[in-house]
Amino acid sequence: MTDKFPPSLTVPLSLKSSLRYGENPHQKAAFYVDKRLAEVNAGGIATAIQHHGKEMSYNNYLDADAAWNCVCEFRNPTCVVVKHTNPCGVASRNDILEAYRLAVKADPVSAFGGIVAFNVEVDEGLEILRGKSKTLRILEAKKNEAGKLSLRQVGGGWLAQDSDDLTPNDIKFNVVSEKTPQEGELRDAEFAWLCVKHVKSNAIVIAK
Repeated sequence: MTDKFPPSLTVPLSLKSSLRYGENPHQKAAFYVDKRLAEVNAGGIATAIQHHGKEMSYNNYLDADAAWNCVCEFRNPTCVVVKHTNPCGVASRNDILEAYRLAVKADPVSAFGGIVAFNVEVDEGLEILRGKSKTLRILEAKKNEAGKLSLRQVGGGWLAQDSDDLTPNDIKFNVVSEKTPQEGELRDAEFAWLCVKHVKSNAIVIAK
């Protein structure tokens, strides 16, 4: 048992906003910011700046968090499209516009009405996006810091664990198949490995 898991743990929460409703219209809801010292300046959706659009909803926050957590995994310029908290398209390219096109192309049906996240600054298109819709929400967030404590509520209690910060660079891959993968195939597998980490249920990720 380390200091990260003390005998007693208090989580200070500060009300950021009241929400129109929760996951369903009949549920009242609110959004709180975690004020623990470990969370100060540690990035994430909770401290994002909203530049445009109507107020965020409960489901908007869930989807935005899923998209941001996924896109922050990648070092290269990357675009992630999320629908109902699941990544439905992910692409990495030196040209972020090309990454966006490819991420949408992966599943254009699911991408419609979804959340789009970029891990690099998007500047030239902000005015275009503002003019696209009065309700379109545009957020700017800081990248998630590693080493956070992950908390998850269960009935009557909480589960705590280290955040899952492992990347392919932290792991030594062992080849257990008869065929040894080519360098490009291994890169594809590493890319898929980062994606599948964020897909719920019995995930299948196809990557190239």
